[in-house]
Amino acid sequence: MISDEAAKRIAAASRLKHGRSIAELHDDLEMAARDYEMAQAWRDACATAPTKGLEAAAKAALRLKKSLDDPRVWDAIRSQLITAECPRESLDRLIEAIDAARKPPEPQPEWAADTVAEIADYLAVNNHSALTVLLGKLLPEVFEKHFRARAGLSRASQGALGGPYVRFARATLKELQISCKDETIARALTDVRADRVRRTLGKPR
Repeated sequence: MISDEAAKRIAAASRLKHGRSIAELHDDLEMAARDYEMAQAWRDACATAPTKGLEAAAKAALRLKKSLDDPRVWDAIRSQLITAECPRESLDRLIEAIDAARKPPEPQPEWAADTVAEIADYLAVNNHSALTVLLGKLLPEVFEKHFRARAGLSRASQGALGGPYVRFARATLKELQISCKDETIARALTDVRADRVRRTLGKPR
């Protein structure tokens, strides 16, 4: 995903002295990219979970069943049917199928649930998008490890964003073929740090 040559370009973009090997930077950037993909997959899975749709389908099916149980309604509909199959029986099967789909999955072993929770906490995916995790957590960690400088933000007199970390993040995004604005980088860095402070302050002493 990121070649050694790409890692060299990314290191040069920061304009800071690189305190470690390019090979190590390459490996850390590759790990950050894989974690980003994992965060993306996690968020996509949560977004596509059919829970709300199943709830709506269950309510709609039950309302229809209640209406069809009214003899007057059923008599009016039955005379218009052109199929031998009874819709009320099909509806009962549909309700059973919806109920089965709504059942929660089998509980995970405690160790598996703990592992999933740890991964979610590490990636902060419950609170942030995958791109925010990449720009506000994963890349700052790589930057600070390799350049021994805090990932920060600076603005020119005209308000344009810059600084070593922003240049580093820009170069990494280019190699990963991810497009976003500098303001997105700044917002991600600010949001993740603010969330980290909130979680730290919320921990019992």
